[in-house]
Amino acid sequence: MRSSLHVCVAVWFLVGCGGSTTEPIEGDSGRDDASLDTAVADTGVADSAIADSAVADTGVADSAIADTAVADTAVADTGIVDTAPEAPAPTCTDGSKNGGETDVDCGGGTCPKCPTGKSCGGVADCESAVCTSGVCAAATCSDGVKNGTETDVDCGGACPSCEIGKKCSGAGDCATGMCTASTCAAATACSALKAASPALPSGVYLVDLDGAGSRAPVATYCDMTTDGGGWTYGMIVNTVTTSATRSRLAGITTFGVAAAPSPSTEFGIDLTGIKFRDVRIDNFTKPGSVKHTATAEVTWDATTYTGATGYVGKRLVLGDGWDLRAGYYGNGADCTNLANVNIPICFTESSNPTSWICDTDGNGLQGMGDCSAGELCGAGFYYGKKVWRDTTCTSYLTTTAVYGFAVR
Repeated sequence: MRSSLHVCVAVWFLVGCGGSTTEPIEGDSGRDDASLDTAVADTGVADSAIADSAVADTGVADSAIADTAVADTAVADTGIVDTAPEAPAPTCTDGSKNGGETDVDCGGGTCPKCPTGKSCGGVADCESAVCTSGVCAAATCSDGVKNGTETDVDCGGACPSCEIGKKCSGAGDCATGMCTASTCAAATACSALKAASPALPSGVYLVDLDGAGSRAPVATYCDMTTDGGGWTYGMIVNTVTTSATRSRLAGITTFGVAAAPSPSTEFGIDLTGIKFRDVRIDNFTKPGSVKHTATAEVTWDATTYTGATGYVGKRLVLGDGWDLRAGYYGNGADCTNLANVNIPICFTESSNPTSWICDTDGNGLQGMGDCSAGELCGAGFYYGKKVWRDTTCTSYLTTTAVYGFAVR
């Protein structure tokens, strides 16, 4: 504004000094000097006033500018604090270790348990329930906790079979082969196992022969296939057993470790308490087998008697004209090194004196050692005639053969 006034005043001096004129000056609006004089005079503003008003006209003090600048940039006006979105809460699927987690998206009690190899703060953080040195360990069958595929602590599933009273999900989880109400129980015989689980394979199982009686369950071999299966073995031995086995009364004496039939298998169990109808004697080497079916259910009790030469015997009357007998008739001198001549299990006619046990003529030898009396090949010693089927009678004196008997 000030420089415009100065130009206007300078023109007035130039024109005014030469006198009045009515001719317009180049660039003038055509007003006369008097008009111009009036225009300039009417401003009534001295240079100093103009200069002062130049600043005053803004009407803004320095402090006001400063105040405005600060107020405009105030943090509250920017909205950063008030309108920024809140951070999301931790979850068990956000791919980060946060919240109470002991590893990424696991552990801590809120998220799923951690798999093997993840960090843990205690057993509750691990799928295996085993936290070792801050790391979840893999489940084993000896870690003292129920984990992995186990149905009870360190048993069932992929681990060894569970004993009686342990939890199970099926017969395969139990050493007894019987799972009742999710608990391993003992069957009273292999036939009960077969009835409960028809697909069970042959093998060694625990059976509780006297049921609710005082006897503890015992392990024996169960044949689950032959003639419909369900056979409980009382004994499996071989023909080269030493004379010391004369004290091993079939079905009465418990000895050895139950196993499948083989040349090395030597075991027997006390069958006292078991109930049966069928009984079978086997020659696993030949092979051959003889079966009798009793006319009524038979209970194997603990009753024994003494034979003619002082050996203990066992007799079970089958009611069909035949007995199942166990024991030795021959004397010590006869059997010292030939235990095979006194095979201690047989079917013999009920009419034969009980004192003879498995002998058919009362002589010192019985079975394969007494060909002259026809005990091996005669009808009286049915076991010899039907099972061994040997026309030379004595061939097994020097040949190993595996034999045994079972009931059902």
